[in-house]
Amino acid sequence: MRALFKLVLLAVIACISFFGGIGWWIGDGDPPTKSDLIVVLSGAYSRPFYAATLFAEGMGQEVWISQPKPNRAQRLIEELGVLHPREQVIQTAILAKRGVPVSKIKLYGPDVDSTVDEAVALRRQLGDTGKKLLVVTSSYHVRRSRIILSHYLPHAVLRVVATPYEDVDALWWRRKELAEKSIVEPFKLGMYLLKWAAGRLPEPPMAEPASEPPFDMPAQAGIQDPKALGPGLPSGEENRPPLGTRRWLRQVRRGDGSHLK
Repeated sequence: MRALFKLVLLAVIACISFFGGIGWWIGDGDPPTKSDLIVVLSGAYSRPFYAATLFAEGMGQEVWISQPKPNRAQRLIEELGVLHPREQVIQTAILAKRGVPVSKIKLYGPDVDSTVDEAVALRRQLGDTGKKLLVVTSSYHVRRSRIILSHYLPHAVLRVVATPYEDVDALWWRRKELAEKSIVEPFKLGMYLLKWAAGRLPEPPMAEPASEPPFDMPAQAGIQDPKALGPGLPSGEENRPPLGTRRWLRQVRRGDGSHLK
């Protein structure tokens, strides 16, 4: 009986530690401060909404968004010719519709597939910079992204903020998406630390010139019509993505909800 009691007690302690630990993990965003750049990490469309708010408040001079690598399902959809804008296209549209001049939106890191990839891409673009970076992500991702970015940008002044345009709850298990994302984050951090200990992380790359095409608004953005989002976009055949993306961006600009049909 005593052994059973100990097992039950240990199980209760483990549950409290697990649920409490995840709750602690979620709530650690920095307060935003005025910075040189606002950097939006990929993974959620709620993030550019907050980036646009921060830009409007004068918290940064430019907004940088990454270019995620399409997964297998996305590639199959594109091969069929089905309308499916890339994440960076949608994020750019959100920023522009929320008042960020397109000339102030910059792309970095083509085909990034993880937070480490984004950190490496930023290091490649910025070098070992001492700039102030205001990084926008989700509440469950703040801690891990701060650790990774601090590794690759050790001299940058980092402020990692959590977008308020998401449902966050101390009782995180009541919200399906928050629970799914939060539970895997400690495991992802563990994998990162194991790779770091084993020396298997990518080395910090050499800085590339800021005039490289990926730094500005390249064709990889998937934006073809300069009038679709406002001034400052490149034009010409070399910048034309599939016709469906052009139609979708025009629908976004109209703001009548037709892009959702």
